[in-house]
Amino acid sequence: MKTDWAQIHARFDPEEPISLAHPDWRVARPYNPADQIRPALNRPFGDKRFLIVGTVGTGKSTELLQLAEARTERDFVVVVDLWQHFLDKVGDRSALDHVQPWEVVFLVGLHLYRAAEARGHRWSGDATDRLARARGRFADDKAGPTFDVAQLAKSVTVLVGGVLDGGAAATATALAAVAGTGKWSLPIGRWQRATDQDERVQDMLAAVNALIAEVQSSGKRVSLFIDGLDRVREVETVHNLFVESSLLGKLSCTTVLTGPIVVRRAGFGAAIRGFETWVLANVPVLDPRDGATTLTATGRDFFRSAWRRRVEALGCVDAVPEVLLDRLAWASGGRAREFVRLIRMVAERTYDAGLDVTTRVIVDDALDARRRIFELGVNRRHIEVLEGVLADPRHQLPDDPEANRLLDSFWLLPYPNESEWYFPHPLLLMAKLRGSLGSVGG
Repeated sequence: MKTDWAQIHARFDPEEPISLAHPDWRVARPYNPADQIRPALNRPFGDKRFLIVGTVGTGKSTELLQLAEARTERDFVVVVDLWQHFLDKVGDRSALDHVQPWEVVFLVGLHLYRAAEARGHRWSGDATDRLARARGRFADDKAGPTFDVAQLAKSVTVLVGGVLDGGAAATATALAAVAGTGKWSLPIGRWQRATDQDERVQDMLAAVNALIAEVQSSGKRVSLFIDGLDRVREVETVHNLFVESSLLGKLSCTTVLTGPIVVRRAGFGAAIRGFETWVLANVPVLDPRDGATTLTATGRDFFRSAWRRRVEALGCVDAVPEVLLDRLAWASGGRAREFVRLIRMVAERTYDAGLDVTTRVIVDDALDARRRIFELGVNRRHIEVLEGVLADPRHQLPDDPEANRLLDSFWLLPYPNESEWYFPHPLLLMAKLRGSLGSVGG
């Protein structure tokens, strides 16, 4: 075969954001809040704290990394991936659902310590002792407050960019990973809630801000990018992180976070403390006015470019004909991760068939397989709510307890063009809701 389907498979990994090694793969997307955040970060005035919310898989991590990379020439940049930390180091994904603001701040301190150390900074004992004491105040009496900040920091993996004056990596600017080599040894996400008024919480904030101040005393501003809080599923935790608490907004540096779509759907947006909130919604691939069965020009252009940019260097742009790319783009619902997953499924099947160019039969087989997985768990009540969204001329978020479940499962998707509107995932329109499409339009 001329087409290297193995390379295509490797380049379309649904679990990974676009690598910083391949900036040419990134496609400018419509309704992108990063276009407003980028110039704001360049201003020499104003608060620089931003929260980017959206469903998982819309491309928030890719945009966050691009924003971070752009700051490395001016600032000392630290990227914290909380999701990977809880998966790989803590080994307890559910603990993230109960993480407290002070714990996030503590993790920021450890990542900053590790990042600056990797750039040649020698930490003062006072700053690290202060962080250890602040964390020790939360320890069980039985466990005691003793632990080594330097040792614990070795367990975190951090992306770091920019330089510190006189640092060992004085010529480095681009983001680079500093891998964690140690073992995480502290409980996290399992503590009784402590409010911002708690003296221990204030001590933690002061300790981490002292670390930030020490780094910034070298002449470089700290820019902090925190990914992974969009994975928090508990509404109470989201409310605690962003509404009841203002702790994350009091870190004394530029701060950009990704957050869960529950911020938007629960009406927390106007109540967020310390951050300017932006929504990164799905690429609008549907237009309900034409029956929602035709790919929009916006969706067509975005996903054709997404395919082309990843495979152009392989010389196999025609391996998936445009008419079939369009079908995959529509079926993705405008979720970049879903499109990438579907391309990978098509690559596997086309390789098995021994073909250089995929076919409609292969694409339909991949879509059918994904549809069957996608439909698992959809019950009669879910269908009733989704049919109500279809029948609503404005396609608004339903006032129904099941709406959260539908959004979390991507059975219902938000779209950004004009006023925000919602629509069932196209994979559900293929069979489960096929008979309900007659109510769409107007």
